[in-house]
Amino acid sequence: MKIKRLFIILFSIIFIVGLILFISCPYLFYTYGLNRINELPKPLNIKIDKSVRQKIWLDYQGEGSPKMVKVSPYDSMYSIICLNQASIVQDMKKCYNKYPGFRHAQIFAVYYLRESEKHSKQLLWEFSAFALSIWLTKNWSIDDILNGLYFYQENYYKKYH
Repeated sequence: MKIKRLFIILFSIIFIVGLILFISCPYLFYTYGLNRINELPKPLNIKIDKSVRQKIWLDYQGEGSPKMVKVSPYDSMYSIICLNQASIVQDMKKCYNKYPGFRHAQIFAVYYLRESEKHSKQLLWEFSAFALSIWLTKNWSIDDILNGLYFYQENYYKKYH
């Protein structure tokens, strides 16, 4: 009887610890990825025309006028799951528009890390891009992100395409 009780207690502890780790996993990835970035970006002090800003917004799957919501690590995981289940472009647009501005933050994060961080392993670089895109939605405005995308399009896009 004592062995059975001990087994139940041990199983319960392992289950609870596993559940806590599973639930906190997105935040662990976020923290790890953000800590790998040497220097977080600062908003660029450039002004672009409203029509150019709107074009950049639409070029990266935005709908309507530019806007952004703050995204949590859990929201970003939902976005990844949604995109993996999307079978056609319309489904992908629904995923992008659930969190307006997040795709723009992701693209800016990739441009920024491509230029500033030289991670040796792709998976580690992906953690940093994942974390930076979430951080951007919390700390930058949509105008800051669109300005950054404009800057990278004008200065670095030709390097990679």
